[in-house]
Amino acid sequence: MDTIQLEQLVMIRQEKSLTRTAEKLYLSQPALTQGLNRPEKELSFPIFYREEGNFHPTTEGAVYLEIAEKMIQIKAKTYKKIADLNKKKSQITYPSP
Repeated sequence: MDTIQLEQLVMIRQEKSLTRTAEKLYLSQPALTQGLNRPEKELSFPIFYREEGNFHPTTEGAVYLEIAEKMIQIKAKTYKKIADLNKKKSQITYPSP
């Protein structure tokens, strides 16, 4: 699974709605639904259950989403460190030969 799917799943939990999540991500609802169905099929358990029109994580889904958030944070930290390295490289001056 890629981190884009993880970010989508975390946003579904935050928004409690496929429709609102799809709108915020500029996706069609069927595309987002497919993005939800793939990991559920892969994991063999539902990540969310629906109650009164809202999506809530299942017990297993809550654990999955907790780790997903950590993975998203790791991705962000990694990209920041790489950007910082690139910034330092551009600031290095080399003596003329």
